[in-house]
Amino acid sequence: EDDVRFAREAVAAGTGPLLDVGCGSLLFTADAHLGGGRPSLLLDLSLGMLRRGRDRLVRQVGSVPSHLALVQADALALPIRRGCADTVLCPGILHLFEDPTALLRSLVSVLAPGGRLFLSSLVTDRGLGRAYLRLLERSGEVKGLVTASELARRVARATGLRMSCQRRGNMAWLRSEPGEVPGRLRGPSAAVGH
Repeated sequence: EDDVRFAREAVAAGTGPLLDVGCGSLLFTADAHLGGGRPSLLLDLSLGMLRRGRDRLVRQVGSVPSHLALVQADALALPIRRGCADTVLCPGILHLFEDPTALLRSLVSVLAPGGRLFLSSLVTDRGLGRAYLRLLERSGEVKGLVTASELARRVARATGLRMSCQRRGNMAWLRSEPGEVPGRLRGPSAAVGH
């Protein structure tokens, strides 16, 4: 429910082009993309995940709507012009990078001035979840795990955007403040809510 609500918030954050990086199978985002009507580019490195996402859209509405495009692409080499996305949504992939700085800089490079950045990630704030995540980290499934507050600081430092952060259990949802311009961070870098 939190992921679905977060996706809806990201889609509702503007009317111009939206970029969903690491869209996967659209498990939590399909309804938001379908209901929003925004021109949206849904990117994932995995062709298999994109096929699942396409199939999910087809099951729900009979076809892939014309305002949505699914594209196989690397998040570190985004296939779009700098500064052209009003909103960038990147759900649940930060924890796949040992150091997500290059990813964050890639995302913010395509963000239009005053656009919004929405990110989610696994974090190590809760004991039992932290222990399980450390096992996943040792097996190579996740990397560079940190607490929600540390993640918010790292994101703000890498992007220059003031970020707010909400956390439930071992999941964090971060969003840039409306009207922020990348690279011009002022005041406190992050606020973390629990």
